[in-house]
Amino acid sequence: MKFRNLYKTLKKITRESYYSDLLQNCKDDVIKTWNSLHPLIGKQKVKGKAIPELIIGGKVINDSASTVNNFWEFFSKVGKTLQSTIPEANASQNDHLKCREDNSIFCSVTATVMSLF
Repeated sequence: MKFRNLYKTLKKITRESYYSDLLQNCKDDVIKTWNSLHPLIGKQKVKGKAIPELIIGGKVINDSASTVNNFWEFFSKVGKTLQSTIPEANASQNDHLKCREDNSIFCSVTATVMSLF
């Protein structure tokens, strides 16, 4: 029973010393530090995988240039598309504030986009 406790204690001390030295050796390099920590936290490098093909508008896209262009086209329009689906608000941006104190800066200051520039 005592040998098991001694073994566990020595194993813990050795492990702490090893990782302390490891981190001390790469303390000035963030990339080396994270590369040392990744195995500890079980994080493996994720290798990028190419998308073999996409079906867009009924057409099969399988070359990388067309894939990039289709992604660019989709993501460049997604903001405008979403904006068109959001209804206009009839309320002011300050309507939801309920002042508990009359002297609160959050209730007395109203800023417009133009006044900030």
